[in-house]
Amino acid sequence: MNDGYVKVIMASIIWGTIGIFARWSGADPLLLSFSRSFLTVPALLLFLYYKREPFPWLHVRDFFPVIISGVFRAAGLYFYFIAISLASLCYTLIIFYLAPVMIVLLGPLFIGERFEKNSLYALLIAVSGIVFVLISIFDNHDSAIQLNGILNAFLGAVCFAFTVTIAKGLKETNGLVLTFYQMLVAAVCLLPFLNIREVLVYIFKIDVFRFSGLLLLGIIHTALAYVIYHEGLKVVKIQHAGIFLYLDPVVASILGYLIFRETISLPGFLGAFLIIVAGIVVTVESIGNNTGIIGRNRC
Repeated sequence: MNDGYVKVIMASIIWGTIGIFARWSGADPLLLSFSRSFLTVPALLLFLYYKREPFPWLHVRDFFPVIISGVFRAAGLYFYFIAISLASLCYTLIIFYLAPVMIVLLGPLFIGERFEKNSLYALLIAVSGIVFVLISIFDNHDSAIQLNGILNAFLGAVCFAFTVTIAKGLKETNGLVLTFYQMLVAAVCLLPFLNIREVLVYIFKIDVFRFSGLLLLGIIHTALAYVIYHEGLKVVKIQHAGIFLYLDPVVASILGYLIFRETISLPGFLGAFLIIVAGIVVTVESIGNNTGIIGRNRC
């Protein structure tokens, strides 16, 4: 296995631990979303400076789509962290990874892509998976809380699907540069909603361990993970990279069980398996149609 595959797998594993650090940080979803987007901006700038690359200026024609995609990314992050705070890590990540299937639906509606037959199969498989996940959730004693978390994970997936669909029109823009501007826009969008007093209380009263978890979410889980992932893409087929992204919910599920004793029933496991299969189907198909942007984007 070449180092490109190692980098892609490392990035996927790092992303799979986001839920653990989000819970350990003790921060609310809004602060988590802002911190992750805000801290990514200087971290990526430092990386570009280290690589002796010029400042990533954006072409004027790309301003509007980047701003809109950044707004969707801000909303997606917020819904994602709400979901993590309410539902199990496994269910949150599995529902969130419906995004590739949603992208297949949004393509024909907004950017004129052709709807493939395999996409219909993937959609039916994904819907079946959702049904099994819901069956599993309603069997739990805290089904109302879990369902609320799943709903937020679904909304996060919708926002991410719109983010990627918009980004499909920016194929000439480097993935890291696109991430830089999306996170910058996301931070600006989230800033007005922050309660500065609560943020200061968090900073001055929280212990170093929890505060470091918040910092790691922005520096390690976003900036560093994106750098590693995009470095890996230079030598790895994007089709393979897109499939490796599904290590994320697998890692999250394992850690959820080991650390938080979160379990998944047989219907839940079957639903998760079907959703992953549906995502892999559309990921492979997107490469065959030369629209493999699913493989180079992550929330």
